[in-house]
Amino acid sequence: MRRVLYVDKAPQIGGSLVSLYHLVRGLDRARFEPIVLVAEGNPFAERFSDLGAQVLTRPWANTPPQTSPMLQGLTRTSAARKLRDWEWGRRLYHGFGFLGKHLPRLLERAEAFANLLYDVRPDWVHVNDGIPFNRGEILGALWARVPVVCHVRSFEPPTRFDRLLAPRITAHIFISQAIADWILGAGVRLRKWYVVHNGVDLAEFQNQPDTRARIRTELGLPESAFVVALLGRLVPWKGHEVFLDAMERLTPSHPNLVGCIVGEGWRGHDFEQRLRARVEGGPLKGRVVFAGFRPDVPALLQAVDALAHTSVEPEPFGRVIVEAMAARLPIVATAAGAVPEILEDERTGLLVPPGDADRLAQALERLMRDPDLRRRLSAAARQEVETRFTVQQYVAGVQTVYEELR
Repeated sequence: MRRVLYVDKAPQIGGSLVSLYHLVRGLDRARFEPIVLVAEGNPFAERFSDLGAQVLTRPWANTPPQTSPMLQGLTRTSAARKLRDWEWGRRLYHGFGFLGKHLPRLLERAEAFANLLYDVRPDWVHVNDGIPFNRGEILGALWARVPVVCHVRSFEPPTRFDRLLAPRITAHIFISQAIADWILGAGVRLRKWYVVHNGVDLAEFQNQPDTRARIRTELGLPESAFVVALLGRLVPWKGHEVFLDAMERLTPSHPNLVGCIVGEGWRGHDFEQRLRARVEGGPLKGRVVFAGFRPDVPALLQAVDALAHTSVEPEPFGRVIVEAMAARLPIVATAAGAVPEILEDERTGLLVPPGDADRLAQALERLMRDPDLRRRLSAAARQEVETRFTVQQYVAGVQTVYEELR
């Protein structure tokens, strides 16, 4: 049996952590023993323990590294400012900045992680995000001579240091072909790489009696309303402003239309407050509900009539899209990143350009006016999930990668 140490540093619950939970739950325990390392205080730690996995925690913080007073003084000099005016100077400036600001903490984390590996003795480490989020852990694993699998879940640009680490990683798993193409197109050298799409547990997406009425009552959604949901972390690139723009275009002529924004913002940021202030102080007051974070997404999707996915930057995957497909919801999504890998325009969903509130509004209006279109899209979407995006396929894909490491 092989011991796998999973590392997820996310401070809050998100799609990456949910995907890791499905992976650990579905692992063949006759072949693989999971050990899960998560951020201290992460509410998913207990859920991993309930799966019978050994759980470790670390007090990871997402605070930026501290800059010494001497280095701060140097960056403010006229020589430093002039240096930044030139391309070669900017590269030199950021190179010295990395050495003086980031490298000391990086080496400290690498040493601590290497010491952990000497105690835990896994056969390999599986970091649940890209290199930029796990530099210290990857470097520590290399020092301890433990193979690393890097599960890349974002379009985070690689630095020069990341490019040095990449070919030393045993295998990369990309959650979409879009990310793989982007990384390879950037000239990053890799030893082995695979595309394994995330999956959903279809058993969680069975309609339950009274769920729709119960959740609508809980959230204050009228039973007669046509509810369009937008699910995801409340951060600007998810396109919530575009969603509100489209709602403002539609609500005057569609009195039964209601929007439902599901998710929470990053700690320490005010984007959620700004969205709420816009709704409360404008024409959408009473027409958009903020549901906050919901652990019961499959049940919540039973209470809405359509999903809007409005990211204005390339989407690495779009887990919520697959969840809505499994829930038999019609979907309008922006055609960027991995979304066209998941949805086929006019067959399993409607695709619109990123940031285009007019096209988004037009597509949502089509869904509202055409129940036959909604039924056709949602039926085809459910079939697509059953064919390509089940949790069983996801786990099998990752285990195939593991088998090739042996």
